[in-house]
Amino acid sequence: LVPGSCMALVTGSPIEECVFNATVTDTRCNVTVTESFVLEVVNAAPISLVPLRGLGCDGIDNDYDCLVDECDEDLVPPTLKLSYVPDDPFKLVADAIEFLIANLCPEDDCTGSNDLVVGPVLLVPGSCMALVTGSPIEECVFNATVTDTRCNVTVTESFVLEVVNAAPISLVPLRGLGCD
Repeated sequence: LVPGSCMALVTGSPIEECVFNATVTDTRCNVTVTESFVLEVVNAAPISLVPLRGLGCDGIDNDYDCLVDECDEDLVPPTLKLSYVPDDPFKLVADAIEFLIANLCPEDDCTGSNDLVVGPVLLVPGSCMALVTGSPIEECVFNATVTDTRCNVTVTESFVLEVVNAAPISLVPLRGLGCD
């Protein structure tokens, strides 16, 4: 506990925020790290601890191999987020795929964006289903992958977009009308 660091959040409140310092020394690697964090305390009982550590890219050698934040410590895989969702359905599946490629944002806690590769983006076969029976608008599932090239980790995520069914509902051969 840092002496004199506890302060009530609200005057007269039993809840105080206190600053604590923790020092960890790895004697094998001869590395010392001091971390400050805040604890909310009620009558000296801890409520929460910030920051959360040990998930990989936290600046600490979590597996004690003298390497900080290498791939075997990277426990959080990359993710894909969509920058926005359009209001109108796409006219073609190809338009939806093009939209996803242009608007998917790769994220990773360890790897910079230069080491993240998005693709391919594919329609899941048989996934398109009409929202309402007889409606031309269908919800289709698309799978997109993101690869962390630094650690060679690939994750596939699914996205649902609306597409207008441009294909005819039924085809009836016309016989005897001159073009058969």
